[in-house]
Amino acid sequence: MTAHAFTLSAFCTCAACVLSTLEHIHDAERTL
Repeated sequence: MTAHAFTLSAFCTCAACVLSTLEHIHDAERTL
């Protein structure tokens, strides 16, 4: 696997993690 592909994969994983975290925070705010 090339360095570029690895970076892209890591970025996508990080972005997905951030999005899921934001959704979790949004759900928590809605229940408060």
